[in-house]
Amino acid sequence: MKIIPSRKPQPVTYSQYERYTPEKLELVQGDLLWSDQERIDLLMLLLYNVGLEAFIQQLPPKSISELKSLLECSEKKDSAKTTKGLKRTRKRNPLQPHTKVNDWGIQEILDKMDKAIEKLYRKW
Repeated sequence: MKIIPSRKPQPVTYSQYERYTPEKLELVQGDLLWSDQERIDLLMLLLYNVGLEAFIQQLPPKSISELKSLLECSEKKDSAKTTKGLKRTRKRNPLQPHTKVNDWGIQEILDKMDKAIEKLYRKW
């Protein structure tokens, strides 16, 4: 049973407590607990019980800005992963503009159409 911290605090069941809490707390060469996984499990349980909103309210401003930066980087990596596997199914048309049409004004559209027509006539 995986726990997912949310904005509001959630009660912890005894089975969750047993699953995510180590038998005893130890300080080993400056690290609390023996492994990263034990630390993460305990942290997730505490965040689940306290709630993300209360946690963020306790963070200093510098930590909040670092957290925002980490989240933005994570989102960029996730979006890159989802588009990475896509392949182009057709060749790019040299006459096709690389910007969105709705960004252009009417005169720009007419100018681009004229240039495209000129290129077509030159090829024939």
